[in-house]
Amino acid sequence: MSIDNLRALGLPSGRDEAWKYAARTLSRRDWWSAPSDALSLPDKAAIDAAVLPVEAPVLVFAGGHAVPRALGGFGALPAGVSLRPLSEDAVKAPTGDSGEQRIAAIAAATTPGAWELAVAANVDAGSLQLLHLPAPGTGALVLRIRLARGARLQLLESLADGESALAGATSAAGSATGSAANSPAPTLTRWLQVQLADGASLTHAIVQQLPLDAALLEQLDVSVGRDATYLGLPVSLGAQAAHTAAHLSLEGPGAFGHWQQFLRVDGNQHTDVQLTVTHAAANTTSTQAVRALAGGRSRGAFSGKVVMPPSAHGADSAQSIRNLLLSATAELDTRPQLEIHVDDVKASHGSTTGSLDEQALFYLRSRGIGEQEARRLLMQAFAADVIARLPWPSLREWLATRVLP
Repeated sequence: MSIDNLRALGLPSGRDEAWKYAARTLSRRDWWSAPSDALSLPDKAAIDAAVLPVEAPVLVFAGGHAVPRALGGFGALPAGVSLRPLSEDAVKAPTGDSGEQRIAAIAAATTPGAWELAVAANVDAGSLQLLHLPAPGTGALVLRIRLARGARLQLLESLADGESALAGATSAAGSATGSAANSPAPTLTRWLQVQLADGASLTHAIVQQLPLDAALLEQLDVSVGRDATYLGLPVSLGAQAAHTAAHLSLEGPGAFGHWQQFLRVDGNQHTDVQLTVTHAAANTTSTQAVRALAGGRSRGAFSGKVVMPPSAHGADSAQSIRNLLLSATAELDTRPQLEIHVDDVKASHGSTTGSLDEQALFYLRSRGIGEQEARRLLMQAFAADVIARLPWPSLREWLATRVLP
């Protein structure tokens, strides 16, 4: 679909159930302008300042552009891991005009270059970090992540604040730029396609800490083969408005799909997450554990839908969604959903919303802990259910001081 057609369609309105919370804010942004070829790229010092504290090779993108090795963007990859550009013919956005399909179409039409990250068969690639820095104006990225049979990877994606990176940017031609203080607020469109062959295993952490004036649209399509495992660990902290559409399809018998998310909104932030898990084969397993925290006048939404078609014999699914409201003006809207078309399955779901436990707060204060410290400890315990699943202790420690408003 052409950019002109996409611009004419715009984004879905608030009448669309999946878009009703952040649609008004997102529709005010320009998602249809292709990123400039003269985009300013961050220098090595700025990149080093934005990298998360995990010992791993780092690949860097700025506004969807790959940052070259000369600027510190691409180091040596582990053996058996490759990164290559994809041709336009290899990037085929889904047809149709649904909201989720539109995200992929916008990303495919506006990206400055699509990429494939691949791990060869039976290779344990260890850890790898992908750093995404915002750029003034519009940015877009299409990324395919492909693990061959028996491959393993721990992938950490960081959507960074990047204010220092923009302030110290270098143009693609090599000349220095001025401060980005007067630049337009960044928008980023992402379309990720994850393909796990039989027996592959991917731990996929996404730490979203974009600037508080940024906006994000992202679509994540995950296909999990026989006896393969996908563990999604998104941590949503930044952006003024964000919408995520995730589709997790368990395609082979014995496939495992897990989604463990921490979502925090504060001030006037709006964040929507729409997740659909499809048990497309027999004897598949999925879990969803979501912890959402909201303060100020913010609004967060999570919709988790599990679909079990007639082919899903022996499937097992469990959902657990817990919301914590820190102010009377914040909102958290969560919708656990089950769509079951077969009998011999297990499925459970639950959602709770509340405020800080006053009895627990009283207990901590009675032990000599100040009120602010007691509140901080309770909120950290609330987030720990998800943060503890991250496989990097240094990142868990780093996040412990940043997940709270």
